[in-house]
Amino acid sequence: MKPPIFIIGTQRSGTTLLCRILTVHPDIFIRNEIPGVTKIFSEGRTREQIMADIDLAMEESLGANLEKFLEQNKKKRWGLKDPDLTHCLGPLSAAFPDARIIFIIRDGRAVANSYIKNMWGLGVNTYYGALRWQREVNTQLEFARQHQERCYIIKFEDLIGNHVEELKKICDFIDEPYASELTNYYEHSTVITKRKQSKNVFRKPDIRLTQKWMTDLSSFQINVFETVAGETLTQLGYEPIGSKINISPPLKFWFYLQQAIIGEIQIQYQWRFKRILRRIFNR
Repeated sequence: MKPPIFIIGTQRSGTTLLCRILTVHPDIFIRNEIPGVTKIFSEGRTREQIMADIDLAMEESLGANLEKFLEQNKKKRWGLKDPDLTHCLGPLSAAFPDARIIFIIRDGRAVANSYIKNMWGLGVNTYYGALRWQREVNTQLEFARQHQERCYIIKFEDLIGNHVEELKKICDFIDEPYASELTNYYEHSTVITKRKQSKNVFRKPDIRLTQKWMTDLSSFQINVFETVAGETLTQLGYEPIGSKINISPPLKFWFYLQQAIIGEIQIQYQWRFKRILRRIFNR
C-alpha cells in the first residue's frame, strides 16, 4: 500500500474541503478527523499503536476497521485530515516517516473571521485569532521546511480559484493519477457528514469565500490582525490592507477577558449544551 496522506491546516482553513475532494478519488479514502487525535499521536507512540486506535475509531463510527473499510469501498490508500495534527508533527513524522503531508493555508484574516462567526471559542476577537493563526501556520511552515520532500503547501485561495490545476499538482505530489471525479467533486457523495459549518464543501467552488472577510470585519478588526500577524501575512503573499495600530496593555487585557469569558462560554455550548439539546430533541 502506498504511504498514508495527512491533511493539516489551522481550523477553518479548508482542510475539510480538501479532505472531501480527495476522498472522491476512486483509490483514496481520507478520514475526516478522529476524537482524541492529540493523544493518539502523542510522543513515543508507535505506528502499530496509532493504527490500532485509528481502527477503533473507524469501527465506532463506520462499523469497520480501516483495512475492512478500504476493502468494502474498493479503496487502495488511506489518509487522515485533522487540524490538531499541527500539534503532533513530531510524533506523526516519527511513526509515519513515509507519509505525504499536505498543509493547506488560508488568509489569516479570513480564518479569524470564521472563528468569530462560528463561535467555537477558538478566537472571539481578531487579536486572539491572529495569535492562533500565526503560531500554528509558523509551526506548519517550519516543519515543511525541514521535510520538504514529504510536504506540500497549498493555499485555500488557489484551491478555490483554480481547483483542477491545483489538484493535478497534489496528485503528482502524492503519486496518484488525476481522476475525473475530482473536477466535479461537489456532485459526488462521500462519508463526510454535511454540517452547517462545512456546508460550502458540498457546493461548487466560490471565489467569494476568499473575500468575505473584507466586508465582515471592521477596519479596526483588520488593523488589529495585521498589527499582530502582518509579517506572516506578507511572507505568505497576502497583502495587508489596513494600518498598524498601538495595541496597548489595557486593550490587550480587554481582548484577554473577551477570549477567557466568551471563548469558554462558546466552548461549553459546543461540547455540552448542544449535545444535551440534541439528546432532548432526538428522542
